[in-house]
Amino acid sequence: MSATITVHTVKDTADLLGTTPASVRKMCPAWEQEGKAFKLTDRKKSEWRIPSSTIAEHQRRRAAGQPPTKRLSRSKREALLTGRA
Repeated sequence: MSATITVHTVKDTADLLGTTPASVRKMCPAWEQEGKAFKLTDRKKSEWRIPSSTIAEHQRRRAAGQPPTKRLSRSKREALLTGRA
């Protein structure tokens, strides 16, 4: 028996979190490092997908007053996206 994982687009995630798609895109590389988000392909401009569990965890942390996933600096994000990390 296999488990089904529900994933969301950046826009859907932004709507669920009450933020903008741009803010979600900035968090995705950090989530990816933690194994909590992924790209559909290896292309630089590939679409992100975020599992429901990542969204729920983010909401729990925010409700508890804990800092959400740390956003990576622009240079670190670019290094990860280009494979120079």
